[in-house]
Amino acid sequence: MIEKLAVLCAGNICRSPMAFGLLGAEPALAGIGLSSAGLMAEVGAPPSTEAIRLLASRGIDIGSHRARQATAELLGSQDLILVMEHWQRAWIGSRWPFLIGRVFLVGHWGGYEIADPYGGSARDYERALGGIEQGIREWVPRLTLPGARAASRPGDRSETD
Repeated sequence: MIEKLAVLCAGNICRSPMAFGLLGAEPALAGIGLSSAGLMAEVGAPPSTEAIRLLASRGIDIGSHRARQATAELLGSQDLILVMEHWQRAWIGSRWPFLIGRVFLVGHWGGYEIADPYGGSARDYERALGGIEQGIREWVPRLTLPGARAASRPGDRSETD
């Protein structure tokens, strides 16, 4: 049963905040606690301007997000951990082998990675967001099967879990 889901990327300022915003706006996932973090986060940094702009164009505000570091405590409390690239899964597995069975690519069902747009063009961000959106569309039916999650709990949407 999936009750808690984390999305990770490298810095927690582009891809994972966008994924977090999209997941949080998905009505079918209303009962799942969501978190996002980075493997090499500059703790406290805001999302990139382009990530904020792209999500705002979809009616989603991620402006208050602040980067945080992935930790064993945070990840150990998650039922599912979605990452953007294969190296991120390997990084988690090398530090916390007990977590590896919970770690999958956002693009798992399509067999793809989502490249880091940081420092790139608006088009790079659009490509990354397109991959994230596709991945989420492919994950949602698998996360919302009858009996796949518990009923909604207070505070489930918080990034402070």
